[in-house]
Amino acid sequence: MPRLSLSLLGGFSVRVNGEPFDDFATDKIRALLAYLAVEADRAHPRAVLATLLWPDYGDSDAMRNLRQSLYRLRLALDGRAPDLFGQTIEVTRQSVTLHSAAVDVDLRHFEKDLDLVAAHGHVALSGCSSCLGRMEKAVDHYIGEFLAGFHVEDADPFVEWQTIQRERTHQRALTALQDLALAFGARSDYARMRDFATRQVTLEPWREEAHQQVMQALALDGRRSEALAQYERCCEVLVRELGVEPATETTELYQAIRGGSLKAPPPPSVHEAEPDASTVALHNFPLFFTPILGREDETAQVLAFLAQPSTRLVTLLGEGGSGKTRLSVHTAQQLAETANDDFADGVYFVPLAAVTQPDLILSALASALALQLHERSPARTQVLDFLRQKRMLLVFDNFEHVIEGVALLQDVLEQAAGVRLLVTSRVPLNVLGEQRFRVGGLTHAGEDDPQPATLAAFLAYSGHRLFVQAARLVQPGFTPSPTEQRAIIAICRLVQGMPLALEIAATWVRLMDAAAIEQEIRRGLDFLTTPMRNLPDRHRSMRAVFDYSWQRLSASEQRTLAQLSVFRGDFTLEALLAVSDGGAVDAANLLDWALLQRVGGQRYVLHELLRQYAEEQLQQTPALAEETAQRHSSYFLDLMAREEAKLYGPALPQVQAQLRQSMDNIRQAWRWAASHGQVESLARSASGLSQLLSVAGYWQEGESLLSAVVGGGQAIEAAKAVACGAEEIRPFSCWLAVQHARFLLALGKLDRAQEVLPAALAGLDGSWRAHALTLQVDLLRMRGEYDDGLASSEEALAIFRRLKDRNGEAQALNRIGQIFWLRADYAQALDYQQQALRLEQAMDHPRGVAQCLSSIGLIHYKQSQYEEALTSHAQALTVARALGNRGDVARHLSNIGVVHIDRGEHAQASAYYEEALSIDRELGNRLGVAIRQTNLGMIYWNGGEFERGLAATEEAHAILVAIGHRSGEAITLGNMGVILWRMGEPTQALTRHGAALALDEDLGNWDCVARHLSNIGIVHADEGRYDEAMTVYTRAMTVHEKLNIPFHRCELLVRKARLHLLREEVDEARRLNEEGLAVAVQVGRADTLFEGRLLAARLAALTDPAAARQILDELATTTQRADAQADVLFERWRLLGDAEAAAAALERYEAAYAQVPDARYRRRMDVLGNLAASRRPLPSPHRR
Repeated sequence: MPRLSLSLLGGFSVRVNGEPFDDFATDKIRALLAYLAVEADRAHPRAVLATLLWPDYGDSDAMRNLRQSLYRLRLALDGRAPDLFGQTIEVTRQSVTLHSAAVDVDLRHFEKDLDLVAAHGHVALSGCSSCLGRMEKAVDHYIGEFLAGFHVEDADPFVEWQTIQRERTHQRALTALQDLALAFGARSDYARMRDFATRQVTLEPWREEAHQQVMQALALDGRRSEALAQYERCCEVLVRELGVEPATETTELYQAIRGGSLKAPPPPSVHEAEPDASTVALHNFPLFFTPILGREDETAQVLAFLAQPSTRLVTLLGEGGSGKTRLSVHTAQQLAETANDDFADGVYFVPLAAVTQPDLILSALASALALQLHERSPARTQVLDFLRQKRMLLVFDNFEHVIEGVALLQDVLEQAAGVRLLVTSRVPLNVLGEQRFRVGGLTHAGEDDPQPATLAAFLAYSGHRLFVQAARLVQPGFTPSPTEQRAIIAICRLVQGMPLALEIAATWVRLMDAAAIEQEIRRGLDFLTTPMRNLPDRHRSMRAVFDYSWQRLSASEQRTLAQLSVFRGDFTLEALLAVSDGGAVDAANLLDWALLQRVGGQRYVLHELLRQYAEEQLQQTPALAEETAQRHSSYFLDLMAREEAKLYGPALPQVQAQLRQSMDNIRQAWRWAASHGQVESLARSASGLSQLLSVAGYWQEGESLLSAVVGGGQAIEAAKAVACGAEEIRPFSCWLAVQHARFLLALGKLDRAQEVLPAALAGLDGSWRAHALTLQVDLLRMRGEYDDGLASSEEALAIFRRLKDRNGEAQALNRIGQIFWLRADYAQALDYQQQALRLEQAMDHPRGVAQCLSSIGLIHYKQSQYEEALTSHAQALTVARALGNRGDVARHLSNIGVVHIDRGEHAQASAYYEEALSIDRELGNRLGVAIRQTNLGMIYWNGGEFERGLAATEEAHAILVAIGHRSGEAITLGNMGVILWRMGEPTQALTRHGAALALDEDLGNWDCVARHLSNIGIVHADEGRYDEAMTVYTRAMTVHEKLNIPFHRCELLVRKARLHLLREEVDEARRLNEEGLAVAVQVGRADTLFEGRLLAARLAALTDPAAARQILDELATTTQRADAQADVLFERWRLLGDAEAAAAALERYEAAYAQVPDARYRRRMDVLGNLAASRRPLPSPHRR
């Protein structure tokens, strides 16, 4: 049995050697494995796999993501079973192949068993016991839909493949269950017949054939009352779900059961022979979740065309929304149920809706045929060679997109005589021999037809049924009265049964009854009743309906409707009145005509097809189009400026929700103003827009919108030129540059922000200057320039206080508190944050309150006051949840996770990070995803899962590189260095640390520079390169003296002291260690206190072993961590020669290494193990 097993039906799960396994770093790795397993034994080009899972990335980024995912998949599989990846998956520089013999997949068993049953030559399934058993085994595998509940973000091609697989598998399962029910019914095993029929009903409650089987099974089993009750349930489901009455067959079955005349099916034949006919197999066909309505005559006509030997190409023509695709699929399904040698090799569906270039038709066809193309001959030749000897039908859907590629179809017709084509298109193909068939409207009662006497008779018309079905989507339970039936009949006549038009009309039942809808439609289409009846089919389109509606509007109503086309999405009545010339009366008239729709209370929308039509009318009057766009832009930019203050207060959730409803219109307004140089309007709305986008976490979009304003992305040059140059607009231009810098900072583009801000500040004064200064503080803080940052924040504070701007004052106080926090002056930091908090509370600014609480939590955290930190962060989280601000929720969750990491509570930390990561993924916040992945990477490597931690950090790094977040790149590179060092890979660690150092030196992030230098020193010292270590430690110390951050400086002092001891420079080692310990006590840094005290014991042992013993005794009683206890025992043995301590230390290191395979533990274990074996004394404590 293969060691790797995949279960893809009902979800995604993996077993290795029979044990559950889920050590996959990302869902895309799971998706990659699932795809390779299903499409096994095929060499998949790397480029295809990269596009499948990363379609929105550039080619190089997508290929890098694929390489990383394959690497992580290898680590995961080989980590559970050596060389499992290599035995399962073959990877070359060009392709990836999964070998089916090495993997057990439930889907493969399901399909194989069904294929074997289909290939067996029995006369009837009921008479073939082996096939019955095999089919039962197959459906037992189907415990749920293919990859149920599994979703991959930002991978549309994979999702499309998943959907096709899901629908195909679902249909095969239903068919198998139906066949089993029929077979056991023929065997008079009615209990099992009922079981298989019931499983069909569970999968598809509206499946009428399944209800029939349940009824038959119950009745034949003597349970007549239950069978009759099943009929009632069937009726309820059909009416509720589909708006239809039961089929005649179902009603006749019910009557037979009720009358006691139901007969059992004939017994099975046990003779097995070759079948006398074969059915046609369908491939790659979509499934629809509601039945086709009507189209019996059309289906018969198309089938008749396909039955004619002289007809090789049939084109279904019609406007969008006329039902061409549904008719083509239904025709193929009908064809599949008959024995037809003309299509013995099957019917294949080739979707072209997503194909935009004619030369890609060939790839779509090859994919539908499941052809594996090679490079030895042209792809076109391979496909035509494959088709040349086939007897099949190819169904091409949505061909109008690629009409220029019709030559491929001509080649198929000329070179593959047994292949026929059924094509759907909005335009004819104009190919010799093309049989065109226009798809018209659905059936409805004519003027001379009598009123249907019953609901069932009314629903016998497909047009009537479609209206009722669509109405139930917006008003569940809708059942038309006789009066409403008459109105629906009239509506169907007016729109001539066009499906899309009926669906649009039916949506209005949420506001009015059918009679009112009819009346409003008639008001604009009265004289169409007779003329429309004689119009050719090509005029049966939404444009024809809109044309006539337009002609019947007054000039004022036409002007209003045209002006409303400038809106994107829905809009308020206030916006409507502000943008259009018409008033409420015109709006009401448009509502009456069903040209304007009311949605969600007091909001309105044009159907997109109608909006496009109206936009064409508007563009015919350029002056009106320009004036309307100006009004639209002014309205929404003024709205942003007007609502800005509310984005800080308690009404934030409501205002944010309202503005986000208008986001499409706000974007449209902004872009129009940007393209027309409306600098002042843009500037007055910029801070409101920035706040809205920042609250939502849409930093990338904010940067894009502002970049367009300041010169098509040339923000730096625009700011240097004082943005547009004109003195009167100078402050507006500079303010826009400041808002652009706000998003550059959020994305970590510090160098670009550094070039924008100084020039912009030079052109500002007053409140705008103060706000720009607070932004500059953020930049200076990120670059480690704390003195300048403090000066800027104090200048901003003075301006805000002079202007009595309490909101700005709170922001400035918060910035000052952050500077003191970074300097480890926690008393000052807390004082300023509490001042800011009191102001935010007085102004009733809940988001500002949460931000201050979060900052206070970080202050407590840095002082190891974990309970206080958790309390503050939890309060901030509660506020953010109440506001519905999910971006802030993710950030606060992450802060709580940091505290739990420091407390060694990795499980709790992981839970918080996972929740934060889930939120960021849903929001599409790539920066947030990268931060959470970085944090999760820390959890993994702190817990000893170094490979998993490295993979998570690499994934975060890839995102940060993609979005240009350079400071984040440096952080992840530094983390990789730490992980690789702990894994015992010093060379690779130095490479990562060196790259991180270069980045942060370029950015001016001096606190990070000091950290990287310190980490590089550790690696050199561990490798015995003391001179190199001393050089980088000295550089780091120089940076720390400039920064004056005691929290970090104390750690470096102790590290440098240890290095001096290794170099036998005892006095300097003692001096630095004592200084480091004093600072560590001052800032409350427990880890550095432990390391410094351990080093103090080593120094004391040189002259006073008793003092060393005392220090070690004290550490032994105060330390709790197992690895720290091992360190104390190791030093007791090394310094005092305690053999029992050596044995105990070895035992503890071995236990620690089993949990966390840290290279340092390994080195200590080697020393202790060698000594225990040789009984040699320990070398001098001055050396490693």
